[in-house]
Amino acid sequence: MRLEGQEVPAEVRVPTYLGRIPDRGPAVGPAAAIPRTLYRISLSLVDTKTGLAEGRARVSGVSQSRQTVGVLTAALARQMVEALPAGRTVRVGAVGVLATDADAAKDAADAVVMEALAAALGKADKIVFISPEATRQMLDAAGLKPADILRDPRPVKGLAGLEYIVVGSVTAFRT
Repeated sequence: MRLEGQEVPAEVRVPTYLGRIPDRGPAVGPAAAIPRTLYRISLSLVDTKTGLAEGRARVSGVSQSRQTVGVLTAALARQMVEALPAGRTVRVGAVGVLATDADAAKDAADAVVMEALAAALGKADKIVFISPEATRQMLDAAGLKPADILRDPRPVKGLAGLEYIVVGSVTAFRT
C-alpha cells in the first residue's frame, strides 16, 4: 500500500513484454483500438395478462460496435424465447425499440435492433411471431399508442390476440 505523497518503489515498475504465439497471428497489445461507442440493448417480454415483464423475461447486453448490435440482439431474443413456458406455442408481437438518447437515435441503432429482433423472433420455434406492423395495428385497434407502450408497457394488460409483446430500448455511450 502506498500513501499519498510516497514515492513508488522501483520494484513495482516492471516492464511488460508482448509475446507472440506461433501460428496465432499478430499479438494484441496496448495499442489495440478502444471502441468509440458502446450500445446497451434491453429487451422485455411483456405478458399481456399482467402487463408486466418479470424475471427471465427481461434481458440486456452491451455491444462494442454498431456492427455487433444485430448479433447481440439475436442472442438476447433467443434467451427471451427460452424463458417462455414449455409445451405450448404462444403468440408474440414486437412493438418496437426506443432510442433513449440522441446518439442512439442519430446512429439509427433502434432500427438495427428492431430489424435483428424481428428476424430472430421470426425464426424461433416456440412462438408464432406477429410482425411489428400487425402488432401496431392491434394496438391502434385497442386505442393504445406504440410510443407510449415503449415507455410503459403496463397498459397492454388484457390486450386480445397476443399473449406476449416485446418492447426494447437502446442507449449509446460515447467513450
